[in-house]
Amino acid sequence: MSFFGDIRDKYVGRWNYTINGSITLFGIPQVPYEVFQNRDSVAIIRKSGINGLEISLSGSPKLFKLNGNKLSADPDFDEDGDDGDGIETQYKNYYSGHASESLIEITRSIEGIWRNRWGENGTAQGSAVIILRR
Repeated sequence: MSFFGDIRDKYVGRWNYTINGSITLFGIPQVPYEVFQNRDSVAIIRKSGINGLEISLSGSPKLFKLNGNKLSADPDFDEDGDDGDGIETQYKNYYSGHASESLIEITRSIEGIWRNRWGENGTAQGSAVIILRR
């Protein structure tokens, strides 16, 4: 915090967001299989710690560090069991982005592995762009 106040105050509150991206599963005997992620919803941003912003997308909070207008976050892991499609996945997510008063853009890079109930397996990779607007 400086004499001029906390720069994070301008980001706190409700934002509309859009996610667009895809994950490609490699190693399937046929052509690579692509899963698309497209969603529109509302995000909540709160201050956290000294330089942190907690960005909650669809109720799932993620802690980002704000350095100037740059955003960064520690990698995290997703694990998705067989939800009827016969495929289990494990992903590591990497985040980077930048923020302005009315627009925040976050890139999520995804690397991982998959396996199915028939013993096939392979790698997975993809990315998503998350755009938050006031």
